[in-house]
Amino acid sequence: MVLSGVAGSLGAVAGGALLGDVLDGRSGPPIAWYQIAFDVAGVVGPLASGAMAEASTYSAAFVLAAAVSVLSAAVAVAGRPRRAR
Repeated sequence: MVLSGVAGSLGAVAGGALLGDVLDGRSGPPIAWYQIAFDVAGVVGPLASGAMAEASTYSAAFVLAAAVSVLSAAVAVAGRPRRAR
């Protein structure tokens, strides 16, 4: 459990630092929203997948998690800034 907590906190810190670099030092609401989303996902994700696994199967819960991951990756790729040529 300790290793899981350390790994999770490293992800949050690294992501927040990356967001701060991308925003060129503008902090405040964007970083707060990022942290809120990270915290809410950590609470809602296991509850939602557990409810789905009880109502259906474990496979359905994993498919839901995979779909959310693919959707998140697609949004990240579509929203990234383009380089000037």
